[in-house]
Amino acid sequence: MRTGNSAIGRMGQTGIEIAIIGAIFGVVLMMTILPVLMTRIHIVRTLEVEYGYDSAELSLLALLSDRHLYGDVGAYMAGAQDNSAAGFTRAAVRSDAGARLGQLVDSGCYRLYYDGGDIVPASAGCKPQYEASAYVALPGSTDTKLVRLAIG
Repeated sequence: MRTGNSAIGRMGQTGIEIAIIGAIFGVVLMMTILPVLMTRIHIVRTLEVEYGYDSAELSLLALLSDRHLYGDVGAYMAGAQDNSAAGFTRAAVRSDAGARLGQLVDSGCYRLYYDGGDIVPASAGCKPQYEASAYVALPGSTDTKLVRLAIG
């Protein structure tokens, strides 16, 4: 009959326990991260194939899906003047929209504009080839204006 704990026997069990816990942790981690990545890939593929969106439409959709930027673009198109107390400046809208488009458009060739002029002008030497448009609600009214994104 054995009495007491054997140090050699416990070391073997501890190593196996750590390996099992590590395997369980790895499987749980993969089960949480993989569905998120696969869902994103599936959504982009569905938009491209099923609905026929090209990269200009996807970029415009991604740009206008940011609620803050959507509101600022609407205010810009409505002709709102700079109001630093309210946190709105036309230069900041141009800068924010340009930075976001820089992330969305791989070629770096884009122009965001509407009937009243450019929000983000095209860079020098940029000749946009594809265009997408969307209606943006103007703040404080029921009117909408058409904003266009051209990319190259």
